[in-house]
Amino acid sequence: MRRPLEYISSEFFHPAFLYESIGNFLIFLILISFHIWIIKKHKFNSFSYFLLFSFYLITYSVLRFSLEFVRIDETPELWGLRWPQIASLIIVLLTFGLIIYKIKKMRN
Repeated sequence: MRRPLEYISSEFFHPAFLYESIGNFLIFLILISFHIWIIKKHKFNSFSYFLLFSFYLITYSVLRFSLEFVRIDETPELWGLRWPQIASLIIVLLTFGLIIYKIKKMRN
């Protein structure tokens, strides 16, 4: 077995890969529903594609941030957060910033 030394005596672990697979499937279903809703209710333009992709970036980053709490692999930490969590936070903040920028640009 390839267990980290501090977990050598543990019998059970969270199946992080399964949680991520289920989370990705749920994100997929939400994105498909969102796509269908946009096509039926609104005209589909480049901003709609941008919103769809932005929603994916945000939801996947939140999923990844959450799952890092149950992972046991070694990853460098900063301020008590693992590197993937920090990257996820940066992606969420940048994506929200881009959405706000695009909306303000469209209004002008």
